[in-house]
Amino acid sequence: MNNGTFILSYGKQWGNSVVYGAIFSLSDADFYIRLLDSYHQCSMSVLGRNHSRDVHHRISNTATPINFATLDDLERLKYRERSDIDVQFYTGNINHPKINQRLNKTVSYRILNGVDRHFTKLFQEETNYGL
Repeated sequence: MNNGTFILSYGKQWGNSVVYGAIFSLSDADFYIRLLDSYHQCSMSVLGRNHSRDVHHRISNTATPINFATLDDLERLKYRERSDIDVQFYTGNINHPKINQRLNKTVSYRILNGVDRHFTKLFQEETNYGL
């Protein structure tokens, strides 16, 4: 597991509840979801449910897609909201030792300002913006 974006929400809520990220559409979802479950160490595609010893859990929820022209617009919250859609996403299992260790670390990887560099790279690849 790399030091990429890692999002967990538990216990006391602070700040806002908005999480920004990329939404990917899979052409062959049945095939690729098994690969993603394997990558994230999730047994949803095999068991039909999340297991208590999984590192990550796959969860279904709704998301609000947004449109923006540049990363500067995104940083300034200048975007247009679309209709909600159903999505599946991975979240860390707080009962797993690796995730629990990361939660209790004193070093915070929280992004305080700007846009995550992994998201910036994805945006540049998709739009040829800033290349």
